Amino acid sequence: MTQAVNRMNDLKIIGGILLAVAVTYSAVHFAGAGGSDSGAAVKKAEESASGMNVQQLIDTGNHLMDQGRFEQAAAHYTGALMVDSSLTNVRIDRGSCFYALGAYDSAIADFRRAISAEPDHATAYFNLGIAYGAIGEDSLMSWSWGKYLELEPDGEMADKVRQFLLEEAESGKSPESGNL
Repeated sequence: MTQAVNRMNDLKIIGGILLAVAVTYSAVHFAGAGGSDSGAAVKKAEESASGMNVQQLIDTGNHLMDQGRFEQAAAHYTGALMVDSSLTNVRIDRGSCFYALGAYDSAIADFRRAISAEPDHATAYFNLGIAYGAIGEDSLMSWSWGKYLELEPDGEMADKVRQFLLEEAESGKSPESGNL
């Protein structure tokens, strides 16, 4: 029981880091490239997003994500993707919003679609691993994080991912041990 609680706490910490990394990554990338009311909040965000250009949608989404307003941020990212579906980093940011909202299947779908568009996108694999971990898909989490480590062995989260995977292997829950 204690191991399960520790694992969930580790996943929550890593999930929080995921959001910070996604926001920072998108802010850096785009700067260089030039409850029950939730439905109402998304509708309002979509209405305010109409008339914005793609960069405004992205910038507003990033700002909303920084504030923890994930549903509204996701609506802005969706608007940007409706104009240009090739925006891989925006899709990853939207997936991060879905993750934060507990919409894990939607997050996984966005991360997988990002990987389909850019198979060497390390952040997409990292985020995918977190989402798989949240739904208890340990073998898929390990596989995703293995791909992340292949692509970014010295990445910002590489040491934490290695440590987590090592602890999983030592606890006998890793796919390599056959005891999932």
